[in-house]
This record gives sequence, C-alpha cells and structure tokens, in this order.
Amino acid sequence: MSIGKNARNVTINIGTGNSAPVVKKEEKTRPFESYYTESSAREEERRQFTSPWGQDAARPPGGNFIDTRELHIQEYVFESGVRVDAARWVCMICFPGGSGTGFRVGPRHIMTASHVVKYILDTGYQQVGHNRDPFESLQNAGVYAIFNFTTDGPVSERQKFRFKAVVPFHDDATDCAVLELEDNSMGTEMPLSFTFFSLPRLNNRFTFIGHSLGSRMEFNHVDRIIDLNSADTQRDIIHVKQTSLQHSGKDYEMPPHNILTNPNRFLFHCKFTKGASGSPGVVILPDGRVVVVTMLLCGLPDWYYDPAVQDNVKNSWLKQYCVEQGVNLKSVYEKMFRNNPTLCQQIFFDHVDSIPNPNI
Repeated sequence: MSIGKNARNVTINIGTGNSAPVVKKEEKTRPFESYYTESSAREEERRQFTSPWGQDAARPPGGNFIDTRELHIQEYVFESGVRVDAARWVCMICFPGGSGTGFRVGPRHIMTASHVVKYILDTGYQQVGHNRDPFESLQNAGVYAIFNFTTDGPVSERQKFRFKAVVPFHDDATDCAVLELEDNSMGTEMPLSFTFFSLPRLNNRFTFIGHSLGSRMEFNHVDRIIDLNSADTQRDIIHVKQTSLQHSGKDYEMPPHNILTNPNRFLFHCKFTKGASGSPGVVILPDGRVVVVTMLLCGLPDWYYDPAVQDNVKNSWLKQYCVEQGVNLKSVYEKMFRNNPTLCQQIFFDHVDSIPNPNI
C-alpha cells in the first residue's frame, strides 16, 4: 500500500493499429488526484449525515457517533500529545505468518480488518463461519495482540492479550471485524477504548496509527480523500483497470467488495503497507477528544500485494497507480446495528471512559 518514488521517463503505449504517427493529447501520469474541494466535500458530508441511519432516518445516531463538520481542526503540540496517548489503545495483531493492526472499542473488544481475521482462521482465505470449528485458531499460542508496541524487541506475556474463540461481528463489504479479548494472564490492565466516531472531513487531514510491516507503531498523515464522484476519478478508474490488464494480465480489483467504487469505502493515498490493515484513522478535537473517522483496509491493485505475483511485474508497475481504501464507519454502524445491536450499542453509544463529552 505504500506510495514510492515517482517513476520517471516511463511511457505506457496503447496501440491504435495505425502505422502513421498519431498526435495524442498528453496523458495524465498520476491518477487518483482529483480530491474533494471545499464545496464538494460539504455537499457529500451533508448527504452522508442526512441519509438513513439504521432505524432513524431523520438524524445521525447520536451517542458517541458525532458530527465534526463545523469544527476547526488545527495541529498544535497539544493535539500531537493526545495522539501519542491514544496510540496506547492501538495494538499489533500477531499470528503465524503475518500481522495486522487493531484498536480498542467497546468493553473488551478490538476492531480490525476482516481479512486479517480470515488470515488467522485459515491461510486459504476461507469464509468466516464456514468450517467445523471456525474460531478455534484464534486461541493458538502464536495468536495475540500487543498494545503500545513502540520499540522493537522481545515481547513478554505481560504485554500479550489473547482472544476469545468468537467473532461477534464481521462484514465483507466493509472488510470490518470485531474480536473479543481475554484478560491478560499476568494481570496487565486492558487499555482504554476509542469511544468517539465520525465521518472524515473529506478535504481535511486525518492520521493513521498502525504497524506497517509488523514493525513498531507509526503515524501516517493522510491529507485528503479522493472524490469518487468527479469525472477525472471515473476516467482514472477506467484507465488503471485497463493498464493493470495490459501490464500484469490480472484485474486491478477483486470483486465483489475489493473494488474502487465500493460505496462502503473511501479512497486515498497513504504510505502504510502490509501489517497496517486495521489501523484507525483519527482526528484530535480542540477539547482533547480522539475521534476515529475511518480504518485502513487494503491497497489496490489487488495483485500488487499477492506474494505469488513475480517481483519483476510488481517492480515495473508505476507506484502512483496504487491507491488505498478505508472504511466508511457509517456503513459499519448500520451493518452492526442490524446484525449485532448489543455490540453496536456498546461500541457506538456506551460511554466507558473519562473523556469529556460536551454536546455538539
């Protein structure tokens, strides 16, 4: 999912079948750079906040799912310090052969990408819930969460939190899953939960907190979200899908859910790569509240992250043709409200820590 150095002096030729030289309009070499403007962002945010929410179409769900549209977010030293504190609520999910990222929600849960859970359950990407004992591997000795992993080095049992053999929520369209933690065997206190959620300001910065490449925790700032409604983006989608087939012989997307136009996801550019799936994207409000506005899911093209694809095919692919996806938490809320309303209440409504909650 990383965006590398720009390739130079590279031309992608699409044959016309004509022998005579053809004068063509200069092609744009960097797709997915049509971002929301101030006006288009306001319009899309208004639509998101006034479209149906679960059982009540007249208003957002309230509780700890808040409206940040009119709040001015500025980066001061105070916000940086709060973000470091909030990083203690983010974990690296370790399992044989890989790792992911998750973050604390609810009374004793973590939220992460559903495909991370599927890796744990079966390296063959089996569907959650379709085998005899689907969740048994969550309790393997090599599967655990480590919170506040900020320096490389050995990990003790005091730092490890194991999982219960249950997946109380998972959804493929949003690529979101929730796992339940067991108490630490050495008595280490469970970290606090993230308790405030929102839609992102579409033309403003947010910050991912995660474990790219299974390494110590990092921050990754994302400045803006790509405007899927723009004509430029629609042309970019057609172009990169064609180019992917020409370059690798493989589709850019993996239907039905890992597609560029999935309405449950946002598109943007970030530098995180494997291991960072499940990272929370956060903003810090002036009163100190930490608001989760998205969660990092995956990067496209899908084949670019497939270990079975030859390195020379990946290395000759223009990195600016990659793009990343994050979940729309409104979609997560709606699906969880239908499938597990108790868990939805615990995560999005119940206030379980001491962060102030003034009315907005």
